Amino acid sequence: MAETLHSCPNCGESRHGPFCQACGQNDRDYLRSAHRIVGEAVEDVFDVDSRIFRTLKALLFSPGLLTIEFSRGRRVSYVSPVRLYLIVSVVFFFVLSFASELVVIDVDGVQVPAAEPGSEIGRLTQERLRIFSDDPSRMLDALVNDLPIALFVVLPLYAGLLKLCYMRRWYTEHLVFALHLHSFLFILGTVALLLPESVPGEWLHVVEGVYYFVALRRVYPESTVRNVIKFVAINIGHLVLIAIALVLTATAALFLA
Repeated sequence: MAETLHSCPNCGESRHGPFCQACGQNDRDYLRSAHRIVGEAVEDVFDVDSRIFRTLKALLFSPGLLTIEFSRGRRVSYVSPVRLYLIVSVVFFFVLSFASELVVIDVDGVQVPAAEPGSEIGRLTQERLRIFSDDPSRMLDALVNDLPIALFVVLPLYAGLLKLCYMRRWYTEHLVFALHLHSFLFILGTVALLLPESVPGEWLHVVEGVYYFVALRRVYPESTVRNVIKFVAINIGHLVLIAIALVLTATAALFLA
């Protein structure tokens, strides 16, 4: 029996099945009873929620699993790496923006260095330091504002660092690993910000180190010695990249201020 062809109302192309191969629009008819439309909407919401729950469970308790699943082509069951990164980073910086208002920085006695004659960067740096000394809270505000841009710049650079250490893997795989790792670090950072002052947070550093090493070893399986050496080197490189990105972002902010 021949397959029945229908034209897509959006683009006019022939459609085979529930989705148009040209534009992707589904074949749902919304000109019908309201309860059926609401039922389908609720079903879609719970399907998204189930993917978020499944993704967070894998991210938090199975280091490296999301990257491995992505490389194997098993992607529909999880939230995409970019969307996951955006969601958790927004939550982290939202919490950080409130936490920064509660931090008091003591800058009594700070000496503002004089700018070198004719140095525009020096003049702008002096001006920003003067503002910070007058209002210490603005220093933390500036860091909060610069950090999202700096970390976003770090992502492709960090993936490039992984590429140097694991040449036989595709750059895309390294970028996906970077997105998943930073998503976990954002969640861990959010937990740290929400912890009461009476609760010590040193254990979070242990969790971070163990998670980082296990994820790296699962996604890039090698001998234990090579894993340890590369883990240390990648960690150092990661911290250097973040520091450089923060400096560059702050420098750019001087000229745009």
